[in-house]
Amino acid sequence: MKKILFIDKSVAFVKQYDLKVWIFVGLLVGIGFFIAFLFVEPPPPNHLVIATGRAESEYYRFGKVYQTTLAEEDITLDVVQTRGSLENLQGLLDHDVDLALVQGGVTVSNAEESLQSLGSLYFEPLWIFYRNEEEIDDLRLFKGKKVAVGGEGSGNRKLAILLLGDNGLTSENTELLPLGGVEAIRALAAGEIDVFSLVTSPQSVLIRELFTMPDIRLMSFRRHKAYCSQYPFLSSVVLPEGAIDLEKNIPDQTTILLSPTANLVCRKDIHPAMIPLMLQVITQIHNRHSIFSKASYSFPSDQYTHLTLNKDAKRFIEWGPPFLLRYISFWTVSMLDRMKIFLLPLLTLLIPLGRLATPTYRWRIRSRIYRWYRLIRDVEYETKNQTNPEKIEKQMDRLRQIEDQIAKISVPLSYMNELYSLIFHISFVQGKLKKKLNKMI
Repeated sequence: MKKILFIDKSVAFVKQYDLKVWIFVGLLVGIGFFIAFLFVEPPPPNHLVIATGRAESEYYRFGKVYQTTLAEEDITLDVVQTRGSLENLQGLLDHDVDLALVQGGVTVSNAEESLQSLGSLYFEPLWIFYRNEEEIDDLRLFKGKKVAVGGEGSGNRKLAILLLGDNGLTSENTELLPLGGVEAIRALAAGEIDVFSLVTSPQSVLIRELFTMPDIRLMSFRRHKAYCSQYPFLSSVVLPEGAIDLEKNIPDQTTILLSPTANLVCRKDIHPAMIPLMLQVITQIHNRHSIFSKASYSFPSDQYTHLTLNKDAKRFIEWGPPFLLRYISFWTVSMLDRMKIFLLPLLTLLIPLGRLATPTYRWRIRSRIYRWYRLIRDVEYETKNQTNPEKIEKQMDRLRQIEDQIAKISVPLSYMNELYSLIFHISFVQGKLKKKLNKMI
C-alpha cells in the first residue's frame, strides 16, 4: 500500500513539473505567435467591384458571368457599366473599382506605376463593316466617308482613331462620328454612316446582327503584318469562311482581322489571395474553344499585355492554380495560407524548446535532491574541527531533521538512485559524527 502511495506521489510530482515546464514553453510560443500576427495579411475581401462596358458589350456580359461564378465562393462582385476601357482604367486609378476589363493597347497616364495585368483573356478583333459595292481591304479608301469610331472613353474609339490616323484619315478630311453599339448599327442600316468600326469578340450579338444586314461587308486587312509589326499589342487572326454560321456560310470568304486582346487589370494593392481565384474563374470561362483557338493560343495568357504582369498571375499562368485551390474552397485555402506564417515561430520555438524541456525537467527533479547536499556539507564543515560535544550533538539533530525532510520527498522511480545516494551520504556523515562524539566521551 505504501509502495502504491509512493508511486502515486511520484506521478503527481512528474505531472506538476511537466505542467510548469510546458507552461513556460507555451508562453514563449504564444509570444512568437503574437509577433507573427503583426505580419499576417488581413483576410481577403468578400466584396469586389469590376468595371466592364456598356450593357450590350461583351465586357459587361463576361462581368455578369464572373459575378455568378464568384457567388459560388461566397464573394460578391458588383458589375459596373462604363463607357469603355479608358473609363475603366481611370476607375482603377481613382480606387472606384478593384478590377477592370481593358482592351489591349489602351492606357492612361500613371497606369504603369499603379496598375498590373492579370493576363490577356481572349482575342477581340477590330471589325470594320462598311457599305460599298466593291470590296475594300485598305483603310485609306475610307477617306472622306462617315465613320463611326465608337463612343467617348471606349478603347474601340482610341484604336480606330489611331489606325485611321496612321492612314491619313483625320477629322479634317473624314467625318469621325462618336457612335457605337446598337446606335451605330442602326445608323449603318439606315445609310446615315458608311463605316462602323468596333472591337469585340466574335460571339457578340452585335457581330451576328451586322453579318445579317444586306449590302454590308466586312473588311479584310491586306496589310495586317505591317500593323502588327508597328503595334505589338495587335495580332493577326484569321476568320475562316463559314466560321460564324456554317449553314448560311457567314462570312462567305476567309477574312484577316487585326486583334488586340481583352485584359483583366487590377490595382497593385489588390489582396494577393484574390489573384489565383480570379484567374481560376477566367480560366474556366475563357480557356475554351473559340473561332481563333490554336495550339499556340492559350488563355489566360502572359502575352499580348501592355501592363506589367502581376507576379502571382505569372506563377498561375505558368504552373496552374495552387494545389489546395484545386480541391478545397477558396476561404479554406485562404485561412491555411494566412496561418502558415504561424508555423514559422511554432517550429522555430518548439524544436529547441522541445530539446530544452527534457534537460530542464531533469534539472528541476534533481534540484529537489541536490540542494540538501549543501546543508550536509555545512554540517560536515562546522564539525570538522569541533571539540564541543554539545555543538556536535546539535549538528546531529540537524542531520536528523534533514533526514525527516528527505523522507517526504517524492521523485520518479528513474531518479531514486540519486535519492538513495543522498540518504546514504547523510548516514555516512552521521556515522562520522558518532565516532567523533564517542571519542570525546
